[in-house]
Amino acid sequence: MSRMPKKLSQRPRDVSRMPKIYGRICMRNRDKEHKIINCAWTSSETKVLGFIAGGGVGKSTLVLDWLSSFKPAEPVSIFTYSFYLQGQTERQVDTDTFLDEVSRHFEIEVDADAAPFAKGENVAKQIMKESMKEKVLIVLDGLEPLQEAATGRFRSEKSGEQGISEGSFTDNGARGFIETLANARDHFNGLCILTSRITVSDLAYLKRGGHYVEHPLPGLEDDDFLQE
Repeated sequence: MSRMPKKLSQRPRDVSRMPKIYGRICMRNRDKEHKIINCAWTSSETKVLGFIAGGGVGKSTLVLDWLSSFKPAEPVSIFTYSFYLQGQTERQVDTDTFLDEVSRHFEIEVDADAAPFAKGENVAKQIMKESMKEKVLIVLDGLEPLQEAATGRFRSEKSGEQGISEGSFTDNGARGFIETLANARDHFNGLCILTSRITVSDLAYLKRGGHYVEHPLPGLEDDDFLQE
């Protein structure tokens, strides 16, 4: 007799795509940030939550620390990915690799010939459909390789207006994916948590409705990191 395939939520929690933190690290004085994540997770409005801070402040560690104690009441499919980790070893971050991996995790098909924005948008929409079956948590760590690091030129696709925007997406695949989730409203049963060194300016217009919530992450003292 053939076995029924496991639901995505029944698979072991995989954080192998996140930065390696050797030993078990506990963080003190992050109760406020844990509450922010928990509030976003239970919110019907917030679809994307961002933590912004410079290098070495502990953004990745915060998310991993929260995940280690995350015990949801309902089945949840969890996907984690770090762009910063990829950027350490490659000159250019390959968003196609990310879209392929997230599609493989959620067992959805990708149109390889689609334009980057449309490809990211399509993958996000298929994940939104899957989230109606069981809730989804997506962690995107180290987004800064896909953002404009210094003030640069941009052109709005909708209005054609030119301007200056630091932190805007330089990668249309990632932009299509993240913006689609942030705009999903009731069509996405889940949360996307992202971390970056730069504010995500392309999502600023979604802050008013609470669909994108962004928090600066304050630094900690050395004593706040307890490694076993």
